[in-house]
Amino acid sequence: MVITSSRSLQHLYVFTMLLFLMHTEPSFQFNPGVGNVGIQCIERERQALLRIKDDLIDDHGVLSSWGREEAKRDCCLWRGIACHNRTSHVTELDLHFNETTDKPLRGKISHSLLELRHLTYLDLRSNDFGGTQFPVDNNGSLYNLRYLDLSNANFAGTISSVLANLSSLQSLRLSHNHFHDLGNTEWLHGLSSLSFLHLSGNPLIRPNDWLQIANKLPHLESLGLFLCFRSCRWDSSDSFPSQFFFISHFHRSL
Repeated sequence: MVITSSRSLQHLYVFTMLLFLMHTEPSFQFNPGVGNVGIQCIERERQALLRIKDDLIDDHGVLSSWGREEAKRDCCLWRGIACHNRTSHVTELDLHFNETTDKPLRGKISHSLLELRHLTYLDLRSNDFGGTQFPVDNNGSLYNLRYLDLSNANFAGTISSVLANLSSLQSLRLSHNHFHDLGNTEWLHGLSSLSFLHLSGNPLIRPNDWLQIANKLPHLESLGLFLCFRSCRWDSSDSFPSQFFFISHFHRSL
């Protein structure tokens, strides 16, 4: 074929470039919420995490990787954070205190936590939140949460308001806190997916009510109530000592 005009040459060039682009994979993918190519963190979740950090007292730089600097923009790389490898949403927040390497965090947990709507795993154990209330989830913001560990974290307030919309929970650990309403088993309504429930060190009443939990929670495999009934009077018919109560691998015949 002989090209006889400059316009024809232009058309051939455009056609050739289109063919090239159609058979070439793009070098990057667009990620909603991300302002810069290569940054995986979703900006609104990054800002929520920074507000959480602002309400914490971090005397020993446990969260030093969390920052507003350009070099720290990708919150998926921050300590204690895991993101979904496809959507980039924050799915795990693990700030538990490791006594061999860390110092506990203090302060309170910001309500900005509720903006992390894709969380499935949250571990805040062994920090000191000074008797403050864990954020109350009135709108089901943490509906996806499967694992919640607040053990030894010095939370107070009411647990029923915290758990009202967390029906997907499978593991709940609240040992050694100061929630006012733990003794009333009504807060367990709606938590039918629970497999693990550990409440050790919390003062509870009416031990026989807790023996019936296996029937109320059909998937329950482990119930830890160590040192929960020290103030109770025990009947001679009781088959377990007041200082220890732990049941695992429930049989449905109980």
